Amino acid sequence: MTYGEALEKGYKEMFTAWTRGYVSRKADRASLPVKEAKGIRRGLYYVELPTWQSTRYCIRLYLKAPEED
Repeated sequence: MTYGEALEKGYKEMFTAWTRGYVSRKADRASLPVKEAKGIRRGLYYVELPTWQSTRYCIRLYLKAPEED
C-alpha cells in the first residue's frame, strides 16, 4: 500500500517523529510505501517522508487505520 492509497482508504494522520534515514527529496509523496509500526506503536502504520532540513534524517508520519463499524 502506498501513502496516496492509504489516504484514499481513510487512514488518519496521527503525529510525526524524526528518524535517521534518507528519503529522496524528488520522491513522489503519494507513491511512498506505508509500513506497519512495531514495538510500542504496534497497530499504527507509518510512511517516511523527505525533509529539507537534513539529508541524514527523514520525517516519520504515523497513520491510524480507519475504524471498522
